[in-house]
Amino acid sequence: SRSFPNNTVQVVVSIDQKITLEGKPVDVKNLPSKLKSIGATPNIAIRVLIHKNTSTEMMKEISRSLASGGYRRIVFTQPKQAEAYSKDPSEK
Repeated sequence: SRSFPNNTVQVVVSIDQKITLEGKPVDVKNLPSKLKSIGATPNIAIRVLIHKNTSTEMMKEISRSLASGGYRRIVFTQPKQAEAYSKDPSEK
């Protein structure tokens, strides 16, 4: 099976509530099967990168979907100071 850095897989929720795993869009219902298909076992930690505007409902939905697939180690994190990086550095 594949090894993951820090035994963690990162799932990203975009600003418009779209979910991606390893850069590919994935439906919330298909998260567990997609994780299995990349070799993520249930003992792996799932880091879900969210925005401050990600709804609680969306987070619950993701948690429920992951838990239904046996993934219980879920951490929701917000990128710190995302605003600082979203500006084009070439703009003054």
